[in-house]
Amino acid sequence: MKTLIATALMILSISSFGAELGSVDSFLSVLPVGSYLGHDDKGVECVVNVNEVNFPAKALLVSATNDKNKTTKVIKDGSEFVFRAYKQEFIQTDRYYVDASRNAYVEKIVRTVNAGINRLYVVVSSEVTINRDRSVETVECVVNPK
Repeated sequence: MKTLIATALMILSISSFGAELGSVDSFLSVLPVGSYLGHDDKGVECVVNVNEVNFPAKALLVSATNDKNKTTKVIKDGSEFVFRAYKQEFIQTDRYYVDASRNAYVEKIVRTVNAGINRLYVVVSSEVTINRDRSVETVECVVNPK
């Protein structure tokens, strides 16, 4: 009987500790909801905003703005992503096809990575591809997430 109880407790503890965070919770562990002022590589001011949207469903709207561009990316819970907690790295890419030929599409990208002590490098990008013509709007920003 003791063995049965010990086995049951072990199975419960493994399943509860083995559960991974979803895309929204993983991103929030790196960059919580809020507005962050920062600078890019050239010293230009930029702003990264993280807002909750689509209540009660879990989703985030990440927008980044500098003096030339403003780009946005929606992170939906349950979507695919790459997360490496030790590097504060979060990567998510969504591709939306414009027509059935699959020659035209819009790609939205968000990426974060550790840039030093209390510094986070954030990239929000939107790429539009039509046949072989490509236009890119990207905002890169180094912010203090605390």
